Amino acid sequence: MNHMNQSDHLLGSSESEDDTIRVLIDEIVKIKTLIEELQNSEKALKEELIKYMEYYDIYDYQSDNAEVLYIKSSTYKRIDTNRLKTEQPEIYESYTVDTKRDPYIRVKML
Repeated sequence: MNHMNQSDHLLGSSESEDDTIRVLIDEIVKIKTLIEELQNSEKALKEELIKYMEYYDIYDYQSDNAEVLYIKSSTYKRIDTNRLKTEQPEIYESYTVDTKRDPYIRVKML
């Protein structure tokens, strides 16, 4: 007598459950690997585009399918509250940290 339930019918016989799971996991790993590779490629392209836009002083650019905004490197204070600065200026100064922000671009799909 065959004791196959609905999920067995949808996924295959119980004898191949392990194989099916392995195949699905392998496909997920392949996709995750591709995503990582694409993200690395995107990062490298953005870094190259930043250098190009910096060199030619281009702050915004629009193509047929995207708009790119260049945002310069900047430095900001991590702790910046008026109350602490007013009431405890010594503490404010001792805990204020200058943080450099690297330049970046924003790409908006059109």
